[in-house]
Amino acid sequence: MGGIVNATAHIQEKTGSHVLWVHHMPHDGDRMRGHGALLGAMDTTIHVIKSASGRSATVVKANDSEEGECVDFDLESIEVGTDGTTAPVVIASNQTRGRSVASEPKLKGNQQTMFAILHSAGSAGLTIEQWNTEAREAGIGLKRRPDLYDVRTQLKAKGLVREYGERWTVVHK
Repeated sequence: MGGIVNATAHIQEKTGSHVLWVHHMPHDGDRMRGHGALLGAMDTTIHVIKSASGRSATVVKANDSEEGECVDFDLESIEVGTDGTTAPVVIASNQTRGRSVASEPKLKGNQQTMFAILHSAGSAGLTIEQWNTEAREAGIGLKRRPDLYDVRTQLKAKGLVREYGERWTVVHK
């Protein structure tokens, strides 16, 4: 892994280019997969999820900026060649949510995912059934159903979410 990190730094230095590493979270989502040197070498780490309510990207690590910003987005296909070749393009949706986590506790993988799912639902929030369904689609609670309850309880204890009238919403500070 150290060789890959060094080679990436060499490419950036010699070309002045941006290098984007794409990685996946393990299905349990509690931590990022792979060697710690990879995460340590990243300037910015963004957690992207797709759920029934849409797609969102949350900044979970940022060396030179604020962490916690969450952006909802869609993907569109555009033609990039004369032969009909297409490429996906990220289109920001109408809502960008900034959230300073400097004064908030850090969230673990499943917490980040469930928080992002609820964020994506907007001000209407989600019922517990909807939230559980979307969390399962993201791989949470498949092996151990109580994980859904545990993560929801942890987010509530941190003052990040609340339940009102059988709906869960993000607490806006």
